[in-house]
Amino acid sequence: MTLAEHVCVSVERLTAEEMDQRRIEGVAYQYLCHLEEAKRWMEACLGEELPPPTELEESLRNGVLLAKLGHRFCPDTVPLKKVYDADQARYQGMGLQFRHTDNINHWRAAMTALGLPSIFYPETTDVYDKKNMPRVVYCLHALSFYLYRLGLAPQIHDLYGKVDFTEEELNNVKLELDKYGIQMPAFNKIGGILANELSVDQAAVHAAVIAINEAVDRGQVEGTAKALKNPNAMIEYLHEALVSVYQELLQQSKRQKALNAKNRGRAEEKDIYEEYLTQKEIQQNINMVNLHWAVEQVDQALDSSDELALLSALSVPCLSLRGLHPELALCYLQQLNADRQHKPVVSVEGALLKLNQCLQGSDPRLTLSSLMSPVLDLPPVLPSAARLYHSELQQIQRQSPQGALQQEELFVAVEMLTSVAVINEALEAGLMQKFNSSLVSSLAGLSDVEPELLHRYFEALTLLKKQSNGAMLNWNQLQNEINSVNSEVQEQHQRTCLCLSMDHALYRHITVHTMVILFCLCVAVCLALAAVNQAVREQRPSQTFRVLSLPELGLSSLVPHCAEQYQEQLSTLLKERALTPVCVCFQCVVSSASAQHTRGLQWRSREGLVVRLQAAARGFLLRTQLKNRHTYFMDNISAITCGICPRKVPNIILSNCLLSVHSATPPLRVIRKFAHLLELSNADITEEAELLQVRQEVVRTIRFNKQLEADLDLMDLKIGLLVRNRATVQEVASHCKKLTKKNKELLSDMMDLEKSKGLKALSRERRERLEAYQHLFYLLQTQPRYLAQLVFLMPQSRSTGFMEMLVFSLFNYGSDRREAFLLLQLFTQALRYEIRLKVDHPQDVVTGNPTVIKMLVNFYRHARGHNALRETLGPALKELLLEQNVSIRTDPLEVYKAWVNQTETQTGTKSALPYDVTPEEALSHPEVQRRIDVAMVNLKNLTDRVLKAITSNLHMLPYGLRYTAKVLRDALRDKFPGASEDDIYKVSPAAVTSVRPHALSTLYFTY
Repeated sequence: MTLAEHVCVSVERLTAEEMDQRRIEGVAYQYLCHLEEAKRWMEACLGEELPPPTELEESLRNGVLLAKLGHRFCPDTVPLKKVYDADQARYQGMGLQFRHTDNINHWRAAMTALGLPSIFYPETTDVYDKKNMPRVVYCLHALSFYLYRLGLAPQIHDLYGKVDFTEEELNNVKLELDKYGIQMPAFNKIGGILANELSVDQAAVHAAVIAINEAVDRGQVEGTAKALKNPNAMIEYLHEALVSVYQELLQQSKRQKALNAKNRGRAEEKDIYEEYLTQKEIQQNINMVNLHWAVEQVDQALDSSDELALLSALSVPCLSLRGLHPELALCYLQQLNADRQHKPVVSVEGALLKLNQCLQGSDPRLTLSSLMSPVLDLPPVLPSAARLYHSELQQIQRQSPQGALQQEELFVAVEMLTSVAVINEALEAGLMQKFNSSLVSSLAGLSDVEPELLHRYFEALTLLKKQSNGAMLNWNQLQNEINSVNSEVQEQHQRTCLCLSMDHALYRHITVHTMVILFCLCVAVCLALAAVNQAVREQRPSQTFRVLSLPELGLSSLVPHCAEQYQEQLSTLLKERALTPVCVCFQCVVSSASAQHTRGLQWRSREGLVVRLQAAARGFLLRTQLKNRHTYFMDNISAITCGICPRKVPNIILSNCLLSVHSATPPLRVIRKFAHLLELSNADITEEAELLQVRQEVVRTIRFNKQLEADLDLMDLKIGLLVRNRATVQEVASHCKKLTKKNKELLSDMMDLEKSKGLKALSRERRERLEAYQHLFYLLQTQPRYLAQLVFLMPQSRSTGFMEMLVFSLFNYGSDRREAFLLLQLFTQALRYEIRLKVDHPQDVVTGNPTVIKMLVNFYRHARGHNALRETLGPALKELLLEQNVSIRTDPLEVYKAWVNQTETQTGTKSALPYDVTPEEALSHPEVQRRIDVAMVNLKNLTDRVLKAITSNLHMLPYGLRYTAKVLRDALRDKFPGASEDDIYKVSPAAVTSVRPHALSTLYFTY
């Protein structure tokens, strides 16, 4: 569907149903526009191409793009390594995984770190389960407004009325919105909500920045200086002497920004910072002025040879020079003066003269070298486009009145040619985003570029570049192709509007409008036919081919190489039509000439063979004919001699008669023989009347068939509804017949209001109570803080079994993905609550035996978990148990005693070494040191093997168990910031796996 429906206004008043339909279509169109706006903004931020708007909702569900967006603006909170399935390979192969919710949570954490008000945040299920995708798009719009005000991101553009969507896309969006019953958020109120949600500090900064902008508008230097010095504005590196320069530069920047935002968006949705400078932009302008001033100070110090002034100028913060030493001030002065004196001085005139001389030659490399000269101060050039610069600048040089390029026109030309070269590179590499940004850039100088037609430009220019055999397209080719695409789109739009108007007029039976539209179509065709006749009369084959290609004629099989044949055949037909009125079919002429051209190409490809074949055939036929004729004459010599004289006179008379008939001025006796054919007889009138009657009958039949087709479609719909309702009734009847006698009695008991009991009783009071319980259970599932506090408050002596039964039953024992996710949320919330209020030391998590830990362990310690641990650690632990001869003792006293015992066993005599020694004395023996070193090496190897077994099979452990361990670790870090990492890691795995702490610490951290 296009915007033609919004342009072509209906001539009759719309009904209520039609108005509702238009309103729903408008909401769907607005939502698709907001989707397209969010897509283009994310593409600008992430630097990668995203799916179309109709597929963007589905691609956001895994949270990868959202997490990357969080990493783009808050890398400390969301490192790239935290993004799960960053390349989306797992998502494409296996679909959505539960761990994809981590990406959504990372995105929410990034928005929290940035300071975006939480009123805009969507829930995790809104994204993951696609329950409220308009809320997600609404949050992206709010985030773009917020980041734009901070100067961290580009502005999101308003595309309402600038993009088109098909009827199918609009219908799909309407069905989705109706399916979930979603209320569309107020996108146009985001700016006001953000202003109301500002914190005290942010509001102060906002007010200070507004005051600076207002002072700049007033043009008073004193007021601007006072506003810039406001501490709330947080403007740094201000200099009193440069306030007037600040005022001038800020005024220019603000005027330029207001000019750019003049026609951007609608007035009711325009943000204040679209015309006002942000705090970051103000600081950038201040830094620019300070930098120029600092460079001038350095030049003045060099001119005066003042060491102290030079050192002071180099120490200005805006220059960001490090490693300055005051004692080397004289060296700085001498070196900078030497650099200035030995720097080659080349005049701009000399560089321009050299460039013009290079352009008169034929070497593009010399031209490129001249363009890259820093003296000319030209924009950057691309070495790969040397031929483009050379050829285009040559043409500009020839057209110049002076015969040479000047600085101003050279700057503009190089700027435009560089943009053209970038466009060519984007076309060759197939980079759509780079092509779009380069094409719409003002540096390219291209006119009439429509943003919604960028994909059409890309396709047309890519095809043109392929046809040019890889040569770079120049500026004129780009502009001509853009104009061609615009004309084609405009013609398509006009034809679409005419077709829609025709359909509307036919549907409403508006004869006047139908005739007007048909007249418009006929006028276009008549103009095209007149152009063809004029081109044929002027004997211009190229013009004839161009007008034959007009879309109004709708001719096919046109071949550019057949322009001469088209001209020749049409000229012949035009001359014949002047003599005898005949109907000329352009398509027949075009098809005939094109087919003849194709056959000619085929014959020319086999020309040698055809020539030899024709020569042989003609020689054979000619010899046969001559032989037969000679034989005939020899056999009938007497008959020929007798019959030649009587036949000569009639032949002469007949030939004279034929010449008279085909003569340009035939005699009267010949005309008299054919005059009766010019009379208009009754048969001709009857034939014309019958033809008119047949035409009327055909028109009536077409209208009748259309009405019959519409009635048939309506009848099919009613029959389908009737069949569906009939099938439903039959299913109910069949199901009732299958009920046994016992089930019928049970059903009758349930229908008896006096016997019904429980929440499912058929009474209003029980029904309301059942609905209340349903709301309660839903609230307990989705809001884990209530059950988390209940688990904490229940006494441990009686609550374990009861709470386990209650919680596991409420969440259906985590049987599906939703219940497992909600149960995991409850565990983590209760764990944080328990640690925050009850745990005083990290070791209390293990010794205190909290209720939530017991519930967590009982839930995850099932057969699947044991199998995972056995498969993960089993092989490594078996190898450790089998290697009994490996020594891993590192205690000096134990190693010393084992060495003494081994010596006594081997020698059979008592050792002379003492038995009771200190660790220092034991370490003084080289043998003890050697054995401890060997034990350390063995211990490291064993630890590496166990650690590798754990890390390589980490995916086999239940994800909920690992996630809970991570939450426990983070909660302990927040509660005990002074605790060491070893203490935290000793407690975290022990709590969630019921393993003794010292065993795990020995396993993980001995290395």
